[in-house]
Amino acid sequence: MVGIFGRSRQNQNSDQANDESDLQQFYHTDAETTSLTEVENEFPLVDPKEQIGFELERSKITFINRLLREIRSWENLVEVMPFWRSLINPLNITVSILTALITAVIVIINFNTIPNQFPLIFSRVAANWLLIDKSFLIVLPIIVIIVQLILTRLIRIIFDFDRRLSVVMGANQLIFNILFIIALIEIVNLVSL
Repeated sequence: MVGIFGRSRQNQNSDQANDESDLQQFYHTDAETTSLTEVENEFPLVDPKEQIGFELERSKITFINRLLREIRSWENLVEVMPFWRSLINPLNITVSILTALITAVIVIINFNTIPNQFPLIFSRVAANWLLIDKSFLIVLPIIVIIVQLILTRLIRIIFDFDRRLSVVMGANQLIFNILFIIALIEIVNLVSL
């Protein structure tokens, strides 16, 4: 009698018997196979008194370990955020930090050579430079840091709903930072002479 797939039932039964014999051969244990009890008898467990123990430190987590764990979690978060995938955003943040540092270094190095009043803002009405007190230079790096933080936070917020505008703002901030460093170096060099 021919089955559904054009094979006789006898052939199907013989195939089934072959499969069962293959399974029996696979699971068959012969003389070479050893049982778990034989392995335990051959390799006995070591007495716990003879084992070398290492004491685990169970003290509270130190401040440094907690800080390192926090940094790793932020690092994992930063790696998956799309904000960091575009080139302009990490570059912008790096240049922003460098701008604040360079401003502080320029002020610290040249503070004694700058006169008590120096030109920082050009007035078109008076067609002259407005003179600003030297003590303003002490506050200048702090102002730069605050402005950079506000702009970077604004760029991050805008990135969530308009990525192109965020990239354009980041590029503008990047260019402004570079021009600000160049202008500050030129003004300090002009006044220090």
